[in-house]
Parts: sequence; C-alpha cells; structure tokens
Amino acid sequence: MEAAASWLSVKLQDLTADTAQSHGLKVAEGALITEVVANGPGASAGLKPDDVILQIGDTKVTNARGAAILIAGRSPDTSIDITVWRAEAFKTIAVRLGKLPQERAPAPPLPNAPATGGQSGFPSKSH
Repeated sequence: MEAAASWLSVKLQDLTADTAQSHGLKVAEGALITEVVANGPGASAGLKPDDVILQIGDTKVTNARGAAILIAGRSPDTSIDITVWRAEAFKTIAVRLGKLPQERAPAPPLPNAPATGGQSGFPSKSH
C-alpha cells in the first residue's frame, strides 16, 4: 500500500525581483501563492492568492519547489504553521494538510516504458 500524499491546495510560483518588490519584500525569496483551491486545506485555513509563503514549520522557504518539498514531506492530517507575508505584514497560519485527491495525483509510469532513448523518449534509430 502506497503512502498518501499531503496536499495544501494552492498553486505556487517563485518570486522574481519585481514581484518581491511589488509585495514590499527586499529579497526575492519565498513562494507566491497564485491560486487557492476552493474548499481545500489552504482555503479552509485562510491562505489567499498573493500571500508569499516564507516559512513552513521552522524551515525557511526560498522558492516554490522548496515549499512543495516541505509539504510533500509531511503526512496528510498533519497540522503545520505557515508564515506568510500578506499586505506588508507577517502572518502565521495554522494549516491541517489534506490528502491529495486521486484526480490530482501524478500518473503512474507506463508499464514496459523504455528507460532510455532519443529526445522524444523513443529508442534512437541507427543509420
């Protein structure tokens, strides 16, 4: 049986220097929330689009990938504190992570798929 993946129910992107500046941040570090899924764990906790995630638990977040890894490393139904930058102020929000819905889970690899090949993923022809 495979372990369930945790889900925050937000879409994230890296901060650019311009985005950081427009949010009143001096450094382009953190993960910008671009979308919050209705009725998901993030929405239920009060996360909003345009929040910048700066810290998850005790760990600083430097980019969107880092935030995703920190969330994925936790179990569903785990409560965590997420520190965001909102309206030029720090805000800590307690979030209970959800279980990644099946329709959002990554597709399993195809059986018997070639492990190597050309750029297209198919074996290269020799001439």
